[in-house]
Amino acid sequence: MDKSPGSTPHRPATLIALCVGLWLISLMLSTYSLWLLSLPDGTLWALLAMGVAILTTAAGVGLYRMQRWGVVLFGILGAAGSVSHIANAIERFVTLYNADTGSAISGIIRVIGAFLIPFIIIYLVLILWRKTQ
Repeated sequence: MDKSPGSTPHRPATLIALCVGLWLISLMLSTYSLWLLSLPDGTLWALLAMGVAILTTAAGVGLYRMQRWGVVLFGILGAAGSVSHIANAIERFVTLYNADTGSAISGIIRVIGAFLIPFIIIYLVLILWRKTQ
């Protein structure tokens, strides 16, 4: 990659798609935050959702500019989302393992999938770290 001041870095289409996805998630979180503000006791959750939306937007900007701070933000947000997803998958599994066989197998597959998502995020962070400056 040419690091001269006037050069523009090459951005693969997948990186642009990831950035657009992050910005769409940020837009949805902002809308959700505004909806939470309309609820009587939703102020704290609205502020939390807006904070995550701001961090998601910043991660998308950092990745688009191919900066390492964007990769760090993406990794932190991915790790936090993965922990939440794993917790939800395990909670659903507890209710599904007593159900019929198909639901129990579905619960097992969901838990396995939930544990595979962090590996994908770690792989993406490592790849993006090597491509950024």
